[in-house]
Amino acid sequence: MKSILIFLLLFATIKLVSQDLDSLKETVNSDFGKLDSNPDYLVPFRFDHKWGLYNIKTKKIAVPAKYNDLSFFTPNMSGRIKDLDFMISREGDVEFKEQEYDQEVYVIEEPIVEQSKNSNIQVKSEKGFNGFNTNEKGEITAFSFKYYYNRSRPAANIQAVTIQGQIYAIVRDTKSKKLGIIDSIGNTLPGFEFKYDAIIHNKLAIDKKNAWFFVMKKGGIWKLINDKGEYKKENLDVSNPSIERTLFGLGRMQVGKDTGIFDYTKMKWYVEPGKIDRFNTIRYSSSKDLDVQNPKHRKKAHIYCSFIKTNQSGRQIYYMDTTGKKHIPSEFKN
Repeated sequence: MKSILIFLLLFATIKLVSQDLDSLKETVNSDFGKLDSNPDYLVPFRFDHKWGLYNIKTKKIAVPAKYNDLSFFTPNMSGRIKDLDFMISREGDVEFKEQEYDQEVYVIEEPIVEQSKNSNIQVKSEKGFNGFNTNEKGEITAFSFKYYYNRSRPAANIQAVTIQGQIYAIVRDTKSKKLGIIDSIGNTLPGFEFKYDAIIHNKLAIDKKNAWFFVMKKGGIWKLINDKGEYKKENLDVSNPSIERTLFGLGRMQVGKDTGIFDYTKMKWYVEPGKIDRFNTIRYSSSKDLDVQNPKHRKKAHIYCSFIKTNQSGRQIYYMDTTGKKHIPSEFKN
């Protein structure tokens, strides 16, 4: 008798879940099946912890704020309502997916070194050996004991960089704890004589004559310097550069209390700090599938910046374009 009751309870639960999913699917089909807008005009917004879509051309709400998540069309749009994930094509076709519980993890980029594919790096204490060795693939296989050695992460102790066809390495001096760049026999590059707390190679720079690096001393302010020891003439004084978090070669950077969009390829401001209001993230919409790691695809994307507006209902999220024009539904402007 007890087994029968458990079975009936389980059956009833499954039936309720199925009915709930069917109801959610009807909601999604109802909201998105009637969309007659160009997806390029649809911008997400979050109000009272729920997401909706705003048509920036008609100035009207296209989809009410009832969803747990909604993205831009890039070219398809993904969303979630309760436990139901779905995708909307630019043509309005709806595809439902099983719930995924992947959690977005923000990894703080190591500003000093990059992980090497070669984990069998040796530390040598031979007299007169002040540099490093490489294999035929250009991977570092050994380096001098004069440089910092992390026993738990041996592949992260030293970062190889190629400059004009020659392999150099970013290393940390054991005594001073400062970073520098050396050649294979231990000579330092001009301007990189172990005086920085962090060094990041700007691999996105399109300058063919020079290799460029973000360098940081105490205080958390970063500057740009090339392999000849020449600082970028413009006074950038940026904070927290991150090559890995760029979008078509563009990245959010902060100068003081102002934020701007930095072009890592040309090493100048795409949107100068303070030109538009402070923002949090950079997103984009597109009519085609683009490679966010390819700066050439930037011309095919519409770039947006998210910002937070606080009111009695809490922290709301809206978007503005790179001219600073904010896209807030009139219902929520007060």
